[in-house]
Amino acid sequence: MLSIKVALLSKTKAVQLPDLAHVAGALTTQVAHDFSPIWGVDATVTALPDHTKVPAGYWPIFLVDNLPPDEGGFH
Repeated sequence: MLSIKVALLSKTKAVQLPDLAHVAGALTTQVAHDFSPIWGVDATVTALPDHTKVPAGYWPIFLVDNLPPDEGGFH
């Protein structure tokens, strides 16, 4: 099974590392229960303290206050 590493990082002062860690754990559980059995892909979500240092091989998810015009998407 393919395994993906996801980094959850905050670029906002509104969300601190303890909250990120809590959400990362919940997302990892949800992936294991709801995503992996159907899609055959596993992922581990890890909260990281420094949004400027994403380890190689990780897919980053940044929490931000605002997006610049015409950039990306948000949920």
